[in-house]
Amino acid sequence: MKKTRYTIGLLAYDLTDSNDHDLFHGLTDYSVEQNFNLIHFNGGRLRDQNEYNIQGNILYNFIGKSNIDALIIWASVIGCFVTPDELQSFCEKYSAVMPVVSIGTPIANIPSVLADSYSGMYEMIDHLINVHGRKKIVFIQGPRNHFDSSERFRAYKDALDKNRIPYDPLLVSENRDWAPEHGVETIRKICDEHRIAFDAVAGASLKFIIGALLELEKRRINIPGDVSVIAFDERPECRANTPSLTTAPIMLYERGQIAAKLLLDKLSGKIIPEITTIPCKPIYRQSCGCKNVLENLSISPTPESPDAHTTIIPDYPALAQELINGISRLLPKGIVNDTEQWDRVLATSFIADFSEASHGQFHVTLGSFLEKTGKTGISALRLDEIVRICRPRPEWNLSASQITRCLHILQHALVLIKEFEAKEETKKWLELHKYTETLIHTGHSWTTIFNIEELADILARELPSFDIPSFYLCLYNQKNAPVYNEARLILAYTRGERKFVFSGDQEIFFSAEHLIPKEYLPAGAPMTLVTEPLYYKENQIGYAVFEAGPKETSVYVLLRMQLSSIIWGTMILEKQIQSERTLELQKQELARSNRELEQFAYIVAHDLQEPLRKISVFSELIAREQTDISKGYYSKIINATDLMREMIRDLLAYSRVKVTAEDLKTVDLSLIVREVLSVLDLVIKESNAKITVEKLPVIKAEPIQMFQLFQNILSNSLKFHQENIQPQITISLGPRTKNSHAIIFEDNGIGIDAQYHDRIFGVFQRLHTRTQYEGSGIGLAICKRIVEHHNGSITIESELNKGTKLIVTLPSG
Repeated sequence: MKKTRYTIGLLAYDLTDSNDHDLFHGLTDYSVEQNFNLIHFNGGRLRDQNEYNIQGNILYNFIGKSNIDALIIWASVIGCFVTPDELQSFCEKYSAVMPVVSIGTPIANIPSVLADSYSGMYEMIDHLINVHGRKKIVFIQGPRNHFDSSERFRAYKDALDKNRIPYDPLLVSENRDWAPEHGVETIRKICDEHRIAFDAVAGASLKFIIGALLELEKRRINIPGDVSVIAFDERPECRANTPSLTTAPIMLYERGQIAAKLLLDKLSGKIIPEITTIPCKPIYRQSCGCKNVLENLSISPTPESPDAHTTIIPDYPALAQELINGISRLLPKGIVNDTEQWDRVLATSFIADFSEASHGQFHVTLGSFLEKTGKTGISALRLDEIVRICRPRPEWNLSASQITRCLHILQHALVLIKEFEAKEETKKWLELHKYTETLIHTGHSWTTIFNIEELADILARELPSFDIPSFYLCLYNQKNAPVYNEARLILAYTRGERKFVFSGDQEIFFSAEHLIPKEYLPAGAPMTLVTEPLYYKENQIGYAVFEAGPKETSVYVLLRMQLSSIIWGTMILEKQIQSERTLELQKQELARSNRELEQFAYIVAHDLQEPLRKISVFSELIAREQTDISKGYYSKIINATDLMREMIRDLLAYSRVKVTAEDLKTVDLSLIVREVLSVLDLVIKESNAKITVEKLPVIKAEPIQMFQLFQNILSNSLKFHQENIQPQITISLGPRTKNSHAIIFEDNGIGIDAQYHDRIFGVFQRLHTRTQYEGSGIGLAICKRIVEHHNGSITIESELNKGTKLIVTLPSG
């Protein structure tokens, strides 16, 4: 069964850009006319050169039949940083499951809506050569993989070739992204490095020309006297600039609507063309050397009617119909079909004025029309085109006085349109200023938020002040490991009503492929939704969905940026509060553990050592007998007592090894080694040992335990040396990772058989008798405990009679 209302998705780049603005509003206007829903996915460019912007690409994973019926991809912008094959694969992922139309770049087996960039640029370059006599034309290129940029460059070379002008690569810039700085750098390079004279500059984008104009002005190069300038992309600043700029429009408002029409036709079962191309007709202004549109007219009265009293009367009904047809093609369908019939009213009032049937009627009608269209977002470019349609032509059979009146009427019309445009720009600025002030004001209250629940409540109160009818906040499920295909609804505000506000005892989880649970979506009139990714640097947070309200689309991006920062800060604060709670529980547990340890230490120090004291006392009593047998017993008892004292002392040292965050200090391991060597100085001299120490790092550690670690390892190396061989010990740095340092202790001692490598780190594990080597056999166990309590590791490499290498790895932070 055919749907009553389809939903079309749009993949574009950034709603702060004027071209995205035109594309978005063209589709928004058309969605109201044709009764379909629109969802804009502001996921950014694939493999964006900004390492954080690429985080927005996550939105592209959620697009599917569960939320849209068809998709428009602004491929030339989305894919400008990837290869054609990669862009093809990206688009095919969606075309396999739904109708897809590409804008800006032809994609194999996918219908595409293109601007005729080639013809527009070719015509402007040919115009520079043949009308203004320019021969040395600089060309500023756009990104390498951008289809329109490549077409404009191809047209530049073909126009030179057609006019037999040699191509000079030194006059052509490198491929770069769309930024005014590229225009500045190109002019500097040609002037200062190549030192080539030039008489014209052509830009693949208006953005390049904006930068180039600044540099040309800085060098006192006159436009258009010394250098002619042309660009692609018609914007309001082209008309406002002095001199006004010759450009060709890229027609994104229109291309978006054509793309949507193709999709609706496809969904209705119609066959649609693979390629649809829209002409980009140049608009010649002062920057290339031309006069403005009316000053450049050269219309003469018909020979049969040399004056105002001509007896030939124009065919006014036919002329009216011609103007009505021309104007209606420029107006949005809703304006043409409304009850006021603006195409007919404009045409007839214009004819009435120049035929003297009325006076000033067209001016009044145009003013009313502008008041109406100011609410619909019709572009000033279309208004200029209406004036062009009304220019008198020879076939109209007008007298000299009628032509004069036509030009006078149109001159006033252009002034009125410029005033309208200035007023609209001021309104846009005031609207953006209003929302910016609101954002600053609300931002202050948002910074006092301590948890997501409180944030959801305050957003529900304050976001309506941005004139956004509906908005939704969804965060990824991050309870354990982050799950980016499962979302948690935090806030649902639908056309004046709080549908859901997150609270701790009520949570809604759903698949992110649905964007929003269907029961919370607005009903009734067609909806236009803007989906913005929420992320902070490399950290994914979630996404926000806004129903289109403000015409100034950058508001949604500003909200996204502010929400991302506030939510990430709130999440960090929540984690900190939770960590503090956990830490408090751990402190309580640690206090309990310490009490138990103190009891254990008391037992060791008192209960175990008391029998030792008694043994010593009774041994002295036995010694008084002075018999040979009693002396032998006495010696054995004393040795056993001393050994047990040593073992108890070492066991206490082992049990006391612990590290907390408060214990960690900045420790220079080179200084630790010096202190240990000072303590072991006598042993080192007695064994004639040679110790070599490299520069060691500074780390975060517990200083006393680092001293114990180095002292135990060095003491072992000095103790277990080979007879008649000078002990040689080296302390050096091993391979370093991003988060750790490896410290290597290597000696030429007696070594350890591989079968005992695991055993030596155990408590009271000895490989030799006490008559051979002193000690309790707990030293390396203490070392292992110290290292592990610092979140490090200790390993051994050794062979019998070939020395020992201990590798200690400690965190660098």
